[in-house]
Formats: sequence, structure tokens, C-alpha cells
Amino acid sequence: MAAAYVLIFIVCGFVADVDTQFVQVHPNRDDVQAGLDAEPKSRAVVLIHGLTPHPFSSDKAKHARMHDWQLPDSTLVRALAKDSDVFSFAYGQDVPVTEIAGSGGLRAGIIQLRETGYREVVLIGHSAGGLIARQFVEDSIDSGVTKVIQICSPNLGSSLAYQNRVVRKTQEAFVKSLSKADRAEFLKTRAGLKIPGHVEFICVVGDGGGLGDFVVSDDSQWPVELQSQCIPAIHVNTTHPTAVRSPKVAEILATLVREPQPRCDTEKIAELQKAILGNSRPVTVRP
Repeated sequence: MAAAYVLIFIVCGFVADVDTQFVQVHPNRDDVQAGLDAEPKSRAVVLIHGLTPHPFSSDKAKHARMHDWQLPDSTLVRALAKDSDVFSFAYGQDVPVTEIAGSGGLRAGIIQLRETGYREVVLIGHSAGGLIARQFVEDSIDSGVTKVIQICSPNLGSSLAYQNRVVRKTQEAFVKSLSKADRAEFLKTRAGLKIPGHVEFICVVGDGGGLGDFVVSDDSQWPVELQSQCIPAIHVNTTHPTAVRSPKVAEILATLVREPQPRCDTEKIAELQKAILGNSRPVTVRP
């Protein structure tokens, strides 16, 4: 079991021109000083954010900035903190999203979690953050990560990416890497890779009106390539931004963290296809 408060730290990185921060948000320094939450936890949860558009500043895209839902007093952090220590990872967005997963800051933070003795390390990635979490465990089989929860992640890209040019030139490479065309090319290069069998993995599919979460389509959030690996999914009635801010969804996510998320059999995948995507199709399980 991890020793209490060993990881009150900030890991900053600037590797391959990516500025990163890996910060413990619960228990934080104020909690420690007040003598709160003295019971050490055996599970660490790492929150990874997605796109932060910067339409007015070229410089801001270069610097790691936490999202509001990653901060100590957020609804999600409070829900997770009941039985987990919580950390947040932030990163600059002046490179393609595919380069973030290999950043020194993320790797160094997770190595510290493992060396501290956490028995469980869970990555929760919202939107592009889910792509980073997925790529990290595919590339780092022995990282110590035990579970990944993707929330509204554009595995197959989003039709809004790069069509709506609301960012400065500094951030264009990041946004473009979330497009359908760029994701398709990237996935071709990784066709043989799978989610490691010892890592639990689940897709949270946000659908606020039958057309996905209004940013990412359902079939991009839970694509055939993950279905073929028998990766489970759960449908949540939410929009893209509210998926990590809603108290109801926060409790769902806390439950997914606590409870096992084993692979499904093909019969269960077909059942989930019908419930989430509105149809079922034959599933060819990848060996």
C-alpha cells in the first residue's frame, strides 16, 4: 500500500518540445496540513484532459494548463477521492496528440506512482486525453497502469477537428491530429497493436441526443477495432463538455474505477452494439 502523502509533487517536463505537468490534486498540501484524509490509498487515478482551444494566443497553446475538472475542488476529483489518490496531467498543445503519450512528464509521473507502491494505477482520459491514455498503455506494456477509462474519445477522429479553425497556427498541428483523416493514417501504422491483456479498458460513450456527444460520434468513441478486442463500453446521456463535470457522471466514473472492467465475450459485445450504437454486427475477435 502506498505511504500517505509521499506523492505531494509536481513533475514538470519539457521533452521533445512538449511542456507537461503531473500534479497530485488529492490529497493536496492543504489536506495534509489540516490532518485530513490520513488513510493511505492503494489506488492512484490520473486525469488527462483533452483539447483547450486558444483562438487569441499563440503562446498559451505551448504551455501545460489544467482544466477546471482536474482541480482539487472539482466534482470529479471529490467523487474519486473517496477511495483513491488523484493526480492530474496537463500538456502543451503545439504538437500532434500522438506525441504527447511519449512525453517525459507523463512517463515520469507514472513511474513515480509505481515506485511508490500503488497497487492500482488508473488513467482517465477525456476526449484527446483518452487517446493519450490508450497510446501510452499500447506502447508501455510494463508501465504499471492497471486500467484505462476513455471518456468521449475520438478514436476515429472528429469531423469538427480542423474544419472549425478557431485556433492559432501554433495549435493547428494538435487539432489536425484529431481529424478523421489523420487518425485513420495513424491507426494504420499501429494495426498490429492491442490493448495489453492485463490492462482493464472501457469506453464511456457520451450521447446527448442520438448523434454522439455533439463533438464525437458514438462509433468513434467505441470503434470496431476496440470492439474486436472485446473492450466493453458504457452509454452515458451527456454532452462532450459535461461528461467530466456532471455529478451524475462523476459517480458513474468513480464506480468504473472501483469495480472490475473485464473483457466481454462476443455475445456481450453484440448486445452492447445494439444498446449503444443501435445495431449489431458480427465481431471478429483479434488474436
